[in-house]
Amino acid sequence: MQGTRIVALLACVAAALLSGCSTSSGQKFQPEVSDPKKGLLYVFRESGGLMQSGVEISINQQVAGELHPGQYLVKSLPPDEYFVRAAAKSNMVRAVKLVEGDVVYLRVTTQSFGRKPHLDFPESDVARHMIANTTKLAE
Repeated sequence: MQGTRIVALLACVAAALLSGCSTSSGQKFQPEVSDPKKGLLYVFRESGGLMQSGVEISINQQVAGELHPGQYLVKSLPPDEYFVRAAAKSNMVRAVKLVEGDVVYLRVTTQSFGRKPHLDFPESDVARHMIANTTKLAE
């Protein structure tokens, strides 16, 4: 009887932890069509991890959204240099240079239970594979 209660309690705890990992029911990834005189910037987080909180993404100090595991956002932007910031308990900033017709992928990963974000540029072929299982952040 005591063992059954412990198993039930552990199941409830596991369900509570995993519910924080669910992603939104947004639109499954589909490549965007953009004005050829602009570039596309994709910022994404892969699925997975326990207790991963949202990471606020800003582009040139304008909040673009809060990404949770398994989500992406995309912006069609004129050619220029942009500064992308990922913020949780700490921040990281990367410069992104967009040119006409360019597509740039920026991956957000976190350490320390989502408190320390990291931004990197995976190769395009690898990034397309990684982003394929994500859903679009609602605008």
